[in-house]
Amino acid sequence: WAMTDSFISSYPFSEQKLLESGDEWVPYGYAKIHDIHFILKRLGCASKRNPTPLKLDSMERRIKWHCCTFLGRILAYSVGAYHVLLMGQETTSDPKLRVLVGVTGASGAIYTQRLLQHLCRYQVQTHLIMSPYASQVIEAELPGGLVLPDKVQLHQSKSMNLPFASGSNPPDAMVVVPCSMGTLARIAQGTSEDAMLRCADVALKERRKLILVTRETPLNLIHIRNMEAVTEAGGVIMPASPHFYHQPKTIEEIADTVVTRILDHIGVQHQVGSRWQQLLPEASSRIPDR
Repeated sequence: WAMTDSFISSYPFSEQKLLESGDEWVPYGYAKIHDIHFILKRLGCASKRNPTPLKLDSMERRIKWHCCTFLGRILAYSVGAYHVLLMGQETTSDPKLRVLVGVTGASGAIYTQRLLQHLCRYQVQTHLIMSPYASQVIEAELPGGLVLPDKVQLHQSKSMNLPFASGSNPPDAMVVVPCSMGTLARIAQGTSEDAMLRCADVALKERRKLILVTRETPLNLIHIRNMEAVTEAGGVIMPASPHFYHQPKTIEEIADTVVTRILDHIGVQHQVGSRWQQLLPEASSRIPDR
């Protein structure tokens, strides 16, 4: 009962999209929780048409409101899992992988182009966001500009009106490719000053995959410490380091050696490029043992 009371009094209903179905409140993205309005009403925390908890009267409830949010969130996930397992209820999550691609002003626009093409080839729901300086680098490196596949959704970096700017709707994975040292530093410090940085912060706090494809050499100690901070927070630092043991013939094949590692880490099943020891026998025999 202590956990239930903490959950009911601390669960952030104001941050959720609520659907009203009869006498039940259905938090969007979670399994249905029965009789929640009744319990809220008994606790004096909500009215019929206002699911947002009202001002709490007693010091005891104030303490619960401020201190039990974390425990309430754990219980929310537990209740959702309970209803899915016990009642066979389906969740409202999209079965397709949702990936947010961020582009900064670092060199390496070819990696962005190839990643977008492969994500759409394998029917991954892809979203794109670019920093203000990204367009200048793209113009210099890609004569035809960045070609966006039809299904890629483009978002503005100065607007927070995109799905992944809230922890209630995080992406399945986020890739910043290429990632400048300035963007790395701001992600490491959690500044969240624009939409790209906020989405990266959300990916870390919600324990989703965050991959930073850094493009810088040589590295100074500040760069290395920022990489350490992101790694400790759960991110993946993936320098754009192509391999050549399959003897690529074009710049696209070189770029794909990096893009395939990105696809592997975000969980996309693909058949792009060659893997180690999957070469033709005569080709693999030319590679010395390591």
